[in-house]
Amino acid sequence: MARIPTPRSFNQVTGDMIDSFLSHTGLSGIRAGSPFLSFMMAAAQSDLRSSKDIFDLLNSNSLDRATGLALDRIGQEEKFHALELSPPAGQ
Repeated sequence: MARIPTPRSFNQVTGDMIDSFLSHTGLSGIRAGSPFLSFMMAAAQSDLRSSKDIFDLLNSNSLDRATGLALDRIGQEEKFHALELSPPAGQ
């Protein structure tokens, strides 16, 4: 069965990285302003951006939530064509 991805916050991602780093090195903590902390915060930010891209991709695969090119792509796959815009006709 497929795992459903769960979004995590910046603090959760950074905290997990710090916990892993501390458990592997045996250090008791990291000082504020430490290069290690700066590196982990940059890596966490990168992870969050990648996660956002993945969630956006998953979200755009739904016909109910797709917009723009994603909606056009779904329509083409299902062999539906978008209606052309035209001026109103009437009396």
